[in-house]
Amino acid sequence: MSDTRNLLWHYSLALYKEIEPWCLQMQDDHNANVNLLLLCCFAGSRGCCLTIDQLSDAENAIASWDEQVVQPLRQLRRQLPLMQHGDAKQLLLDAELKAEHHIQSQLWQWWQQQPESDRPADATAIAANLNLYISQLGASLTPATVIDCAVRAAG
Repeated sequence: MSDTRNLLWHYSLALYKEIEPWCLQMQDDHNANVNLLLLCCFAGSRGCCLTIDQLSDAENAIASWDEQVVQPLRQLRRQLPLMQHGDAKQLLLDAELKAEHHIQSQLWQWWQQQPESDRPADATAIAANLNLYISQLGASLTPATVIDCAVRAAG
């Protein structure tokens, strides 16, 4: 699978390293899907404000793979440190990252079916998308530093 055209993947790689602690905190504390957080940023970086229906469609597009593959791999990997299996933990981490990559590909396919926006990167759209998603999880508003990183990753 070639990712040269998957703009979501490239954007996510650039952004994730900047906001990883926040993403993982949202995942651990509120059961957020990191790929959906990144999609929210990506859409806003394209000037697109997602609707609740679009967000729900995106969630549905990845639900099966996330529930059947990614989450079980993550759960098993998180249990291994207690059993001191470093090599096995790394193998599971690699498998989990490949599974996350597959989700990014699914989201990219979903994104390509959405109406295009010709608006520039927009901090307001990024914040609106993130806050739409995290409010469904019962979390508080997105920190401004995350939004700033998302805008920088777009440019």
